Amino acid sequence: MAIFDFSSTVNAIIPLIVQYGPVSIFLLILLEEIVIPIPSPIFPMAAGFLLVPASAPLGDALFTIIFTIALPGALATAAGSLVIYALSHYFGKAFFDKFRFFGIRIEDIEKTGKRISVMKAWPTIALLRAIPIFPTSVVTVAAGLMKLDAKKFFVATFIGAIPRIIILSFIGWQLGAGYAYFSERLGFVENILLFAVIVGILALICYHLRKIVNRKS
Repeated sequence: MAIFDFSSTVNAIIPLIVQYGPVSIFLLILLEEIVIPIPSPIFPMAAGFLLVPASAPLGDALFTIIFTIALPGALATAAGSLVIYALSHYFGKAFFDKFRFFGIRIEDIEKTGKRISVMKAWPTIALLRAIPIFPTSVVTVAAGLMKLDAKKFFVATFIGAIPRIIILSFIGWQLGAGYAYFSERLGFVENILLFAVIVGILALICYHLRKIVNRKS
């Protein structure tokens, strides 16, 4: 059985978005942000198709996208991210202590977070959040593990989510009914990037372990 039934989800969200507009956008994106297996492009692209008239002038379309989709969607993204951030922040230590990832301690990760300057951390979070196909759950978990400031994380996430949602909604508006297929493909690319990021993290862990072994020998 598939973890995520894409076509059933599309059929279910259409009447919700049409009937409830920005409220449904907020709730759906909040759900997507917390329930990681849901492909993130689907809701903004569906909203762009359903809430912006196909014949609307560019200015009117952008106005609707920004104020009806992007702003409530970005707020939902930031709020949902805080849930994952909090889980990572408060339970990350217990998780690392239990599974003992190659000798890496949670204290080492926290120290890394403290060494990251404000000028580097928050623009990076906002930039990664703005990329439509980047697996942002990795950013959220990492921020929680490093115990970065929650308020600044919320603001950076909100700011970065706005262009991300604008781009996806605009694509949905332009594609029309073809948004469903395209959003599914984007979700697939996002999963590939997530896998690549996880592999990269594991490679860094192995590198760290090798340094520890060499230091002891």
